[in-house]
Amino acid sequence: MRVRVKLIREGRVVDVDLPKGSRVSDLLSRLNLRSVSHIVIKNGEPVPESYELADGDEVEILPVVSGGL
Repeated sequence: MRVRVKLIREGRVVDVDLPKGSRVSDLLSRLNLRSVSHIVIKNGEPVPESYELADGDEVEILPVVSGGL
């Protein structure tokens, strides 16, 4: 299956081929991104790592920004 991914930090869109039944965690792994430092958004809502993706899904990946004084 193919998932379209908008990588916000890089400002680019990529299509990622994954096996059927893949989850958000599999997508992040394929892209070499850590789940603790990225949020995956689908239809304007964050989705958990366990969310099963479907062929043709479009998601955005945002880096988590943290900091302090």
